[in-house]
Amino acid sequence: MLVLGAQENETVRDGKVSEVRLKSWDPAAFAQAVVILAAREILSSEDVAHITRDALTYAEASASVSDLKEEQ
Repeated sequence: MLVLGAQENETVRDGKVSEVRLKSWDPAAFAQAVVILAAREILSSEDVAHITRDALTYAEASASVSDLKEEQ
C-alpha cells in the first residue's frame, strides 16, 4: 500500500500488510522502498544476517586512497 503525506519516508510491515509511506511523491524513494519490500519477501533472516556480516567485513576492509599513498 502506498501512503502519501506521511511524516517520514519509510517502509513499514505490520503482519502481512506492507506500506510505503512517503512525504510526497518521489519516484526514486518509491523504487527504493519496492526493492526493500521485495528483499524482505525473498531473503530469509539467515540471508540478511549473512549479508550484514559481509557488509561489515567489507566496510572494515576499506582504506582511503590517501592512506594507501602514505604507506608507499
